Amino acid sequence: MVAGDVSRPAIARQSILLRKRDALSGDDLSDDDLSGDDLSGAACPSSLNNSSTPWEYGLGRLNGPYHHGAAREFSHREHDWPCGLSAAAVCHIVGNSHCASRIAGRAKPGTTIIVQPTDAQNSAETAPAKKQAEEKLPFLLCTGFGVGSLGIATMLNVPTVFFPVLMTTVLGQSAALAGALLTISKLYDILADIAIGVASDRTKSRMGRRRPYLAAGAIIGAASLVMVFIPPAITGWALTAYMAVALIIYSTGYSLFAVPYVAMAGEMTDGYHERTRLLSFRTFFIAIGQLLAAAGMAALVDWGGGGAQGYALLGAASGTIVFTTMMLSFIGTRNARKVEWVEAKGPRPPRMEQVKTIIGNTPFMQLMGAKTFLYLAISIISTTKLLFLLNVLKVGYEGLVHLTMSQNIVAMLIVPFWTWAGRKFGKTRSYQAAILILSSLYASYYFTSEGITVLELWIRGAVNGIAASGVTLMGISMLPDVMEFDRKRTGARREGVFSSIYAFMEKVAFAIGPGLMGVLFAVAGFVPSTGGQIVEQSASAVHALYAGIAIIPALLTLTSFMIMTRYRLNEQALADMPEYTAQA
Repeated sequence: MVAGDVSRPAIARQSILLRKRDALSGDDLSDDDLSGDDLSGAACPSSLNNSSTPWEYGLGRLNGPYHHGAAREFSHREHDWPCGLSAAAVCHIVGNSHCASRIAGRAKPGTTIIVQPTDAQNSAETAPAKKQAEEKLPFLLCTGFGVGSLGIATMLNVPTVFFPVLMTTVLGQSAALAGALLTISKLYDILADIAIGVASDRTKSRMGRRRPYLAAGAIIGAASLVMVFIPPAITGWALTAYMAVALIIYSTGYSLFAVPYVAMAGEMTDGYHERTRLLSFRTFFIAIGQLLAAAGMAALVDWGGGGAQGYALLGAASGTIVFTTMMLSFIGTRNARKVEWVEAKGPRPPRMEQVKTIIGNTPFMQLMGAKTFLYLAISIISTTKLLFLLNVLKVGYEGLVHLTMSQNIVAMLIVPFWTWAGRKFGKTRSYQAAILILSSLYASYYFTSEGITVLELWIRGAVNGIAASGVTLMGISMLPDVMEFDRKRTGARREGVFSSIYAFMEKVAFAIGPGLMGVLFAVAGFVPSTGGQIVEQSASAVHALYAGIAIIPALLTLTSFMIMTRYRLNEQALADMPEYTAQA
């Protein structure tokens, strides 16, 4: 046990094992069970002048309850030090060793004096942080932050939903090639995420360490969508190479914006529930982004004839949306709290030790495991959905419009409910409930067939919206919590690293999903076409589509739920954690 390792929660729990300390140095002199010591009648100073240090004290008998309840704070200028106690006096001092020595000099031998330097003394940023945690972020700041997720949702969903269809129904390429190209770009993205996360952690600029990347991501991301969906008139290996390069540029733009953007949420506020409120704006704009990316883009493609012209409209429109919304977020977060890079206190541990501290962050690993299975399910169903609607339900692009509109309208409207549920029932339980709803919905697609009505599509979309809103909000609002958990364990601020790992797991899932389904469709004999034509598929290909829309996603989301049943980090657990103190 090191100096300063006695915390307020220890006093609140009425610990009976204390350490006698030298009040000047804070050195640990001995371990001693003081329950039998006679500390009665301890003398206390009547006042302490020439100091503005706040003090904490706890009064009571060791092995017994406190006479005056939990520890409380007071200023020496307003209160005299309590004296004449018939029970033991435990003076829990928040101050420097000079002030502690003055008290020690006036106390009788045997009085236990515990010196605890806290953030109020040692950290210039603690008081502002606590104040920040109690304040609501301005509405315009939350809106400026949230609007960026509209661009992220557009970048994530447009290629995932429409690129396989572009390749197989317009450019005459196989589903396996389309899946392989998406997989390669996502694997590259994994390396980009980590590099960008570490770089943004260490960046120093007048705009803060995150915002320069937002601007770069907006420009590169918008340009990449134009490249992907308005390709030159080439075929064969030239087309394959072109698409590979365009998708790598797309992945770079996505990572440049998304990784620092997610990291910002952990820096803008320290409030446990204020994080959920901030990220509810993100969830709201994600719903709008998904609505535009799926329903809006599907309507554009359909209006353009379903061929190359329709996808050219899609590329121009999606690029414009991405650039506009991401730049608005860059501008809208200019007044957000900026947190500079902080190394862990004490000697810097070896790189492998740093990796071990991340792996040892159990709540983070559990959250990432659950998110990976969840993202894998979403990537598979996103890759399959449009092909399923076109080839099995035979509702065309109009069916995707109905499904997506109902899903995202409900998702936007339900955000306040999930914000309330997270506060009322806890983030973990709310997250589990949303996952179960999503899993049940995915399983129900196994029982759908040609002839489905528009009303059924709207009902399914609405249920999906309820679940997706909860999954999105609760999942992302728990990420800053595990970042705080890490900071309290290690003393380091490495939000960018955790954000990059979060994005890394997302990319792994979205790399595996399209590649897996591309192989499955090819093995099942899915027949590609050109010019937007829809051809009759074999029974085995239809079975593969059912597996991709229902069976596999339902099992994956159920696995995600099971992982989250082991998650234990909550508001009280974070509040009870002491701040990190470097070992001497």
